[in-house]
Amino acid sequence: MNDKISHESVQKGLDAPYSDDYLSTGLKRVIIPMPKGVTGNDVEYTEWDGSKASGNGFLFYNSEDSREQFIKADGGIFIGHEGECPEGPDGKMISRSMAVKRYFMKHPDALSTPEKIEETIKYLQDKVFRHEEKDPTKWDGKRDADIWTSDVKWLEKNFRREDIYNTNGEIKSVISAAKKSEIPVRAEYYGPNTEVEGIGDTGDYGAYVTRKEDGVTDLCAANVFDKSYKRERIERDNYLILGMPYPKGSLKWIDPNEKKVDKPQGVTERDRKIAETLETPVLRVLARALCDYPLENPERMSEIPIAAGYALGFGGLQAMDKNILSKDGTNPKSEYLKPLLEAGAINEKGAIINAEAFVSSEVVKNFNGKGIDLSNTATMRKIIGGRDMPVQNKER
Repeated sequence: MNDKISHESVQKGLDAPYSDDYLSTGLKRVIIPMPKGVTGNDVEYTEWDGSKASGNGFLFYNSEDSREQFIKADGGIFIGHEGECPEGPDGKMISRSMAVKRYFMKHPDALSTPEKIEETIKYLQDKVFRHEEKDPTKWDGKRDADIWTSDVKWLEKNFRREDIYNTNGEIKSVISAAKKSEIPVRAEYYGPNTEVEGIGDTGDYGAYVTRKEDGVTDLCAANVFDKSYKRERIERDNYLILGMPYPKGSLKWIDPNEKKVDKPQGVTERDRKIAETLETPVLRVLARALCDYPLENPERMSEIPIAAGYALGFGGLQAMDKNILSKDGTNPKSEYLKPLLEAGAINEKGAIINAEAFVSSEVVKNFNGKGIDLSNTATMRKIIGGRDMPVQNKER
C-alpha cells in the first residue's frame, strides 16, 4: 500500500527550518524541445500542485516516478539525464544526446504528428533513457525509463543561453547541458512507497521533493538527487551548519576561518526547534529525548561526532515524520513504529496512549539499535510522572 502526502503538507514541510537549499551539480541533461507548428490533443492532466488542468499537447507515462506526464505542443520540452546508451554501431555505448540526434537524422518527422511523437517517446524510453539506480549517467536496460517534461520558459531560466540556442538564435533540436549552478532549489526527503499529491511516487528508495524559485514542485529519486544537487557543509562553533554556500558579502555568509568557540558537544538550538516541528507526537517525544541525551550523558559524547543529534539518528526521525502511519503501511515510519502500535503504546495517529509501555519499549531503551537508552532522559521521566525506569544492564 502506498501512503499519500497532500500538496499542502509538502509545502509546509518545504517552508520548515529542517528543509534545505541545494545547488545543481554539473550533471548534464538531454533536452528535446517540441518543434514549432505541432498540433497536439486537447487533454486533461494533473499539475505539479495536484490540481486538474487541461491543455493542447501529449500525455505519456513515466514509470520511474509512477506519474503521467504532459508535454505542451507549443513550447514543451522532454528532459532526461545525459549519459550512455547502447545505440552506437553494433550496440556500442554512445552518449544519449548523440543517440537522439542519430534518431532524428533517420526520422526527420519524429515529432511531427501525434502518432510519430508516440513512436518517438517509445524509442526514447526503450532505447535511450534507462539508467543505473546509483549513477544516472550509466546504462541499465532492466530499469524503468526516466523522461520528464517542462517548457522553454523554464529552460531559459535554468540554463545558459549559449547552451540552448545556436548562433542564428534558434533553439537547438537536441541540447546537452548542465543547469546554471547558482540557482538554488528547496528540497525535503520523503521515505519509500509514498505518493506525493500531484507529482508522483517516491519509489522503493525514497525521493526528494524539490521546489524551485518559481514555486514549481517536483520529485527527484533519492539516488538521482544525490548526483544532481549538492549541499555545502561548514563547520562552525563546533557544530555542523548545513546550507548553501552564500557569496561573501551576503548577510548569510559565514567566514570559514572565523575563530571557533569551544562548546560542549551536543545538539544545537536548531535541533530543539526542529524537534518541536515534527507532526507525529511519538516522533516529537523521541526527538526531545535525543536533545536531552547528550547533556545528560556527556561521558558517551566522545563516541559520537559533533552535531550529536544527527549522529544519534535525529535526521531519520525528520525523514520518517512525513510518512503516513498505519499497521499495514510499508514505509519506514510504519515499519519503525509498528511494534509500538502492536503493543498498544501508540495509536494510528502516533499519539502515546500507554506511557509505561512506550518508555519501556525497545524503541526507547535501545534507540535505533545503537544501545542508546532514552528511557531516563528528562523527557521520558516527565511522561511517566517523574519516575526513573530500570537501566539496561549494558549499553551496546
